[in-house]
Amino acid sequence: MITTTNNFNKIAWCYDFLAKIVFGNKLKKSQIILLDRIKDGDSILIMGGGSGWILEEIVVRIKNVKIDYIDSSEKMLQKAVGYGKLYSSEPIKFIHGDENSIVVSGQYDVVIAFYFFDLFRQERLGNVIAILIAAIKAGGILLVADFVISPRSPYWQKALIKFMYLFFKIVSNIETFQLGDYKTELKKHAMSFDYSIQQCQGLITSEVYKKVS
Repeated sequence: MITTTNNFNKIAWCYDFLAKIVFGNKLKKSQIILLDRIKDGDSILIMGGGSGWILEEIVVRIKNVKIDYIDSSEKMLQKAVGYGKLYSSEPIKFIHGDENSIVVSGQYDVVIAFYFFDLFRQERLGNVIAILIAAIKAGGILLVADFVISPRSPYWQKALIKFMYLFFKIVSNIETFQLGDYKTELKKHAMSFDYSIQQCQGLITSEVYKKVS
């Protein structure tokens, strides 16, 4: 059953525009920069993919990929279906759901979680990550792009993140008010850190993790 939390239906029509107003092209860049880790023929799960603009970037770079696309927002999923029809000659499986919609373990070469882990309370985040990692084949990879705040982060970054959580709590009923510690959870599940690059003085991170067993 899909809950009413973390639902972006109300702002699906303008989400990408708002992201560009605040961050320019940095959020898109943080995702695109990781796509060269995907190989021709890979099976891919895109988790919480939003409007689906990333589909164009994937299919123009990589051949013969199999893509499953899961999002809990019906309106975001509708936009993603539009991108899929427009740019992909390969069938894409679109699923209205959440992490519990993943029913087969070890089926994906790549799982993509772009600006997804920041939606969850810490106690739920561990379960979400466990499910996603179980879906990755041995030797497969997890691609993560997200926000990072530390005690040393500049005040403006902390203020911006607080404002964003307040805004999305009002319009999308996200279940948390703060960033969770996804890195600690990944370490618990045999995920080996492979690569990272940061933007915005460390506020935005792009990371690759490999499943070692």
